[in-house]
Amino acid sequence: MSETRIANIDFNNTMELIKSLPKTQQDLVRQKIVESGIKMQEDFVRNFEQSKLADADINKIIKVVKELEAEGKIINATQTIKTGTGEIRIDVKGGDKKLIYPIIIAIVVIIIAILYFLLGKR
Repeated sequence: MSETRIANIDFNNTMELIKSLPKTQQDLVRQKIVESGIKMQEDFVRNFEQSKLADADINKIIKVVKELEAEGKIINATQTIKTGTGEIRIDVKGGDKKLIYPIIIAIVVIIIAILYFLLGKR
């Protein structure tokens, strides 16, 4: 139910309408109200538990990322975590850039050497 519809409900009027119903219908309405309340509580507990798990997962990811960064390792990972109200996607990219530069330079030197041998032989 939208917030607008909830805001427009006059609960006193609703209670009077319920009281004006026959006893069997009053019992059915009360049963539906109780069932709805139970379902809302179950949904709340499930979402709350899922959010707590997501919080623990996020903290674990942060700890692992900090450890990897401290060790100077390169990180490239994606993790999707389900929360009580949706999902969080975490993309982690980083690490020791000092390691990447020598690798890139070595690859460029190899490519230049291959081009020199291929084009220089003509």
